[in-house]
Formats: sequence, C-alpha cells, structure tokens
Amino acid sequence: MCFPAYFININLHSPLSRVDCLVPYTTETWTHWCQKRDSVCGGIRDLRRRWSDNADLLVLLAEMKKSVWKGTEEMKKVTEVMKKGQEEIRRGRKK
Repeated sequence: MCFPAYFININLHSPLSRVDCLVPYTTETWTHWCQKRDSVCGGIRDLRRRWSDNADLLVLLAEMKKSVWKGTEEMKKVTEVMKKGQEEIRRGRKK
C-alpha cells in the first residue's frame, strides 16, 4: 500500500487534513512508498498541483459562509421588526 497508516487516519477525519498532510511527508520514505504504487502517487501529485485551485475554492466557500451568516443576521433583524409589529397590533386591539 502506498499510503502510511497515519495518512489514512488523517484522511478519514477531515478533507482538509488530507491535503495538509501531503506537504510535510515528502521524505525518502514517502518517495519509496510512491515508487511501489506510482499510479496512486500520480494522483497525489495531481492533488498537490491542484492545491492552489483548492485554496481558491476554500476562499470561495468561506465567502459563501460569510454571506449566509450575513443573511441569517438580516433575517433575525426582520423577525425582530415583525415581532414588534405584532406586539403593536395586539396593543392596538386591547385599547
């Protein structure tokens, strides 16, 4: 198997860890394992090559999350205004 056990364990926990752990393990041991399974390691090289694309995607996802959060905050404000309006209507009916 081309991957060390710790690589698989990290891979199972988080998609980001999978990419992060490719960087520090470019040692002779890693090269030796990669020679055994060149096709798999070719995929790893492709992942590393696409890291900049992945980083761009992560930035985009962060922006989307921020946008959703902002939308949620706006909805909270609208909900508060609606509650105040309903309270005023109730007060008006009581008078």
